[in-house]
Amino acid sequence: MNIVRTTTWQADDTGEIRVIDTMEAPSFEVLSVQPAQQVEDLCILVCVEVPRRTSTQFHLRGMSAKAVYSKLKGNPLGTPVIGKLTPGAPSTIVVEGASKTMEAFQPQGKPVPETI
Repeated sequence: MNIVRTTTWQADDTGEIRVIDTMEAPSFEVLSVQPAQQVEDLCILVCVEVPRRTSTQFHLRGMSAKAVYSKLKGNPLGTPVIGKLTPGAPSTIVVEGASKTMEAFQPQGKPVPETI
């Protein structure tokens, strides 16, 4: 899994650029940054997705975090695609998973007709 790292910078009154903080986690996006006169008032809204009911770590240096919303996501809204990846191969179903991952499934065994 790829680790995403962001660094927040700020220019002080003398024009010097300095690092304020860094954030690091797999699969997160910065959604909004609220400018602030004081570093203590800086507000950054991020979205962190954790696939497959696993745990993850969100590392912060130079700042603190507060969870404002959390939910389990259902199935992705992307349309599944079905096809053969190579000639003669069994059909493969490809769907979008959490954190913009792609999942591929191939049916196993011989299909059994079913009467409904």
